[in-house]
Formats: sequence, C-alpha cells, structure tokens
Amino acid sequence: MKSEPDLARQPDPDTLTDEQESLKEFFLTSNESFRVEAPPGSGKTHLLKHLLLDAPHPQLVCMFSHTAQQTLARRLMVSPEPTPHRVTTFHSMAMKLTEVCWEVLGFPSKPHHIHLNEPPVTAEDEFQPQRIAARRARATFTYNDSLYYLLQVLRRKLFRLRYPALLVDEYQDTNAVQWAIIEALMAQGPQRLVLLGDQHQCIYQFLSAQADHPLAEGLTVKRLTYSYRCLSRVCELASYLVGEPFRGNPGGTVQLHHFQRVGEFCERATRLLRTREARSAAILCRTNRMVDDVRAYLAANRIPVAGKTPPLAVSFWSHPAVTWAIDFLENPLLRWPTALPYLSLSQGFRTLEAMERPPATLPSEEAARAIQFARAVQSMHDAPTVRDSLELVDFLLTFPADWVDFIHTLKTQTGQIRSHADLLRLRDTKIEPYKSPGVEVLTIHASKGREWQHVIVDAGLPANAVWAQQKFTAYVGVTRAEAFVDVLCPYFGNSWDIDHFAFD
Repeated sequence: MKSEPDLARQPDPDTLTDEQESLKEFFLTSNESFRVEAPPGSGKTHLLKHLLLDAPHPQLVCMFSHTAQQTLARRLMVSPEPTPHRVTTFHSMAMKLTEVCWEVLGFPSKPHHIHLNEPPVTAEDEFQPQRIAARRARATFTYNDSLYYLLQVLRRKLFRLRYPALLVDEYQDTNAVQWAIIEALMAQGPQRLVLLGDQHQCIYQFLSAQADHPLAEGLTVKRLTYSYRCLSRVCELASYLVGEPFRGNPGGTVQLHHFQRVGEFCERATRLLRTREARSAAILCRTNRMVDDVRAYLAANRIPVAGKTPPLAVSFWSHPAVTWAIDFLENPLLRWPTALPYLSLSQGFRTLEAMERPPATLPSEEAARAIQFARAVQSMHDAPTVRDSLELVDFLLTFPADWVDFIHTLKTQTGQIRSHADLLRLRDTKIEPYKSPGVEVLTIHASKGREWQHVIVDAGLPANAVWAQQKFTAYVGVTRAEAFVDVLCPYFGNSWDIDHFAFD
C-alpha cells in the first residue's frame, strides 16, 4: 500500500504566521480600507478570527453563507467574554430587517417568507421592483426579495450603524445588489471596508457575482501566499492556471489526462479511484448532468457513492417485510410456541427462512428480501476508506436505495440491532442524516469550502486554456485536493502549453 503523504501543516489555533501577523498589525494600527487576496486553504477564516478577537471595537462582519457564519461564530467562542462583533450574512440581515420594518416598506400586514425559485436580482432594472410588487400586496416576500428591501431600508437611513469597520468575506461572490448594500452600509457609519477572498474563485457568474466591482478594485491589496490545504505539487498546477503563485508543503501528485467522451471519463475516473487508495475522494464535474452520468456509471460498476442519507423513509416502515417482522417479533409466542421472548431479529428471520411456507400475509419474495435485509444489518461494519467500502457493494446493491440508506444509518448512529425492541425504538426516533463512506460526486460550484485527499476534476478546458472563466472553474476544482489531483480534459487534437506536469 502506498504511504500517505504528509499533509500541509494546519494553522495553530492560537498563533499566526508572519504574513498573517503582518496583516493583523495593519488592521489594528491603520484606518485604511484594504482587500485581502487569499488562496484556497490559506487560513483566511483563521486570520479573520484573530482580527476580531484583538479588535478594540465591535466590528460588522458579513459572511457569504450561513455555514461560514456559524464556523466563524464557533471559533470566536474561545474568548471567555461574549463577542461584541456582529457576524451575519446579507440575507440574514435582510430577512430580519424586512420583518421589522414591514410598515415602512409598504406591506399591508406583517409579511411572511415564501419559497420560490427565481433568478437573482440584478442591477439592470434597479433590482426588479416590479417583480416583487404583486407579492408585497399579498404581504409575502422571497429570499431574493429580502435583499431589495434591505437596500431600501438602508437608503432611507432608518438605522444608524455603530461599527467602525465592515468586513466582507468571499467578496468575489458578491452580486450587484449586495455591492449596492455594501455601499449603503458604508454611507451610514463604518469608516473602513475590509474585503477577504480570492478573485480567481469568482465562478458564480450565473448569480451575478462581480469580483471586479469598482469598490474592490480601488482598495489596497494585501496577500496571503501559503496554502495549509494543498501540497506543493497541487499548488503548482493551481498557480499555473491563474498566474498567481502560492506555496504549500512539499509533496503531492498531479496527473493530466485527455478524454473524448463521457464514458471514457468515467472509465478513467474509476481506475484512478482504485489506484490512489486515498482516505477521502471526490469527482468534481462542471454540470449537474455530468454528475448524474458519473453517479450512474459508478453505481453500475458497483463503486459506492458517498453523500448524506435522508432520514428514515416512511416507505421502509410500511414495507410488508418490515411490517410482518415487527408484528412477528412483538408476539413470538403467538406464532411459534417454542420461541422465546428475547428472540433476536436475526434469529426471527432465520426461523422465517426455515419455514416451508411463509405466512399468507407476506409473499415469499418479500420474505427473502426481509431475510437479506436482516443479514445486511448484522454484517454492516465501518468503512474508513473508499476501498474498504467496496467489499459491501455487491451485497448492498440488491436493496432499494432507501433500504441501503437505512442500513448505513442504523450502523453509524445506533450500532447493531439486537432485538425487536431496538427496531421499534428506531421507528419512533428521528435519525438525522449522516455522511456515508464512498467517493463523493458533485459539481465544482458545490465543492467550495470542501476538501478531499484525492480529487478528480472534469476541467472542460480547451487545449490552450485561454478562457478565463473555465480556468477559474478548474482552479477551484484543483484546489479542493490536499495531495492527489487528476485533471481530465476533453481532447481537441493538441495539448496544453505545460512541460512539467505529467500526462497520460
């Protein structure tokens, strides 16, 4: 077995590197606005935590997502004193203010939020007020509407902010209306603006993201140059894609491949997964359609695909085999006088298997399914690596998808099922989703904020790699990898202008 390479050292939670310390000193001693360009895995959230812990005054921090907000809030809890800083997201701020200022905003009554999938608001038509007028008359608003209302509240100066600085995380993902909100916030109180992010990770153009907004372009630029996530070989390829060098610990493996059709991509990815023996692995695709194709191929070739399993499905508990098993195990003495009250689930199914004729209430094929299910539950074991979990695939693929999820959930969160009492307890207990073992398959856009030891990237780059947007997307995919990265590109008859990366 290949030895696992040393991963880039993680930042000490109590210390900063020299370049991070220099940035913190600049933040604390200067009143100047600035922008921090930080490559993936450079400890940006770690730096942000220390900036806030040492800041003498409360700061307003806008994070890109609720997950990022919660992560920073947890890290700030190391301080014995409650944090005075306001850590929020644009949408969280907007939702709260919309519900508080509904009369001023023209709602006939207190509004309620409705779920409606719509394209993001844009700058071309002043954030499309006509689109939300009908909903406002019904006292409803959507997720994207709330940003428009937040902007109206700020422009009317209904609140006065008492924060000396506004810090915005992942600034490259900020869209038109959010930039307008930043401008409105800066007009009300904060004297300085601090942006943190990486302009090369601006891949959400379909959400109107603007990394080159004039507000960002006019700021002094500070840089972090070291990645705690990626080993140096991965950093080399990522730096080549965007022309911005950054470093990592020595080590790592990079391989470039050409493919001509989706089937060939899947075949190569399958071989690479079996070769690397990585602790964690992911296949990152450009489109949802490619994700579906890859998932289907992996399933057909019996390679487990990881993901979050849903809570126990109602269809499982209503299944005839399960219904009969629970009924039988609740009343063993009524069906078999020799059965003992402490009859285990597996013993009960073995008794069922031994019968010449199953009960009339349970078709024979469902009885066989129930027996298989019981054996799977009893034989399930932890699978810490992708290769270990391959041993279970032949057996688990005989079950419907919701049964497989159920088996994973039982073993991970409850251990073995010893008796009918355990089964009944589970029926009445909500079991939360969990991350199952196996390779993860998702889009590059959905992978931001994640990392794996081995990543296979559907780069989709043309041979000369001239399209900036495609290069940025490939850059994001590559920098999800800690140690191993395989980049698969469509073949156009010529090759990249690269002389020091390996080709297949």
